[in-house]
Amino acid sequence: MRGSDMDKKEKNISFIWLKFIPVLLVVGILCTVLGAGPFSKEQGTRYKNHYNPAYDYITEPENTIDIACIGSSDIFTSFCPQYLFEEYGYTAVDIGMSYQTPTRSYYFLEDLLKTQSPKVLILDTDMLYEHFPTKAGIEEINAQGEKSAWEKFTDRQEKFFARFSDSRFSDIITSYFTIFQFNDHWKQTKYFMPGELIGSYTKEAEYPCEHGFKCNTDVVAAKKSPYLKETDTVEEIDDEYMIYYQKIIDLCKEKGIEVILVESPSVRSWSYQRHNAAQIIADENELEFIDFNFLLDEINLNLKKDFSDGKNHLNYEGAKKMTAYLGDKFRSEGLFTDKRNDPDYEYYAKSVEEFKEKYEVK
Repeated sequence: MRGSDMDKKEKNISFIWLKFIPVLLVVGILCTVLGAGPFSKEQGTRYKNHYNPAYDYITEPENTIDIACIGSSDIFTSFCPQYLFEEYGYTAVDIGMSYQTPTRSYYFLEDLLKTQSPKVLILDTDMLYEHFPTKAGIEEINAQGEKSAWEKFTDRQEKFFARFSDSRFSDIITSYFTIFQFNDHWKQTKYFMPGELIGSYTKEAEYPCEHGFKCNTDVVAAKKSPYLKETDTVEEIDDEYMIYYQKIIDLCKEKGIEVILVESPSVRSWSYQRHNAAQIIADENELEFIDFNFLLDEINLNLKKDFSDGKNHLNYEGAKKMTAYLGDKFRSEGLFTDKRNDPDYEYYAKSVEEFKEKYEVK
């Protein structure tokens, strides 16, 4: 091809791309406007959605949270804010969703710190190895006998992002453009009012009684983990995950927030190699690391009765035991004041009663 023809072709390609710029700008502006109105995080707390529980912190009154707990499903099923308040008088909120990565967790923390000043951050270590399931991964699980796992993975947006190998794409895009998280809001017309088109969210909606905690009362027996055999080897952590995990730690240091690394009891998703990796992070940053997989006897965890899936997630009774261990630790260190008789926290006490009634637990 002659040089002039090649130059002409390159110019045509450049022109085509330039034509897309106004379209992308319009789409970006539209997503931003809708994300500030009917598809905002605030509105998202008011209806059932996969992402909804992670945003319960949005409804907490400003500067009322003692402890923030951030991570994937292992941690928000294991740390129970309701039990913590009822037994110790400390306020807490869980911030997490299934397959949550350190990247997404960092943006959650940034958002939380706009309205809250927690003294302690409980930081999940399991998410260091949490990968959003790709279709190939799901099909591999199917081959191992889990029927129709990909079909159960029904959220269309999640299926779309699951096809991208770089999790930053979905984490960053959905963090800034919440329309991608709450795009099914229109289906729930009970809450979709005309005023929401201009972002007229009010605090009239009651505070969610879950405070981000996912309560499950199912009982599925678990077996002792075959993976916790002592070794000196270390499982490698994804570079992107490590960058954002460190950014979380650094941001907390900057804000004067104590960070405690925590691994919840798990018989499938954790190993000694992963424990070693998390311990290195803790040592390098002079942080405490509590791996509950080595404290099962100390917290009196019953493998037959305290798991909801027999694998990675504790049920309500199991969560109370892990939470009690942390509550005793905080009490002995005198980090927080007991707020159970403080009239400013009547809303929190009320939410605990609503939670127990809703889930029929004691």
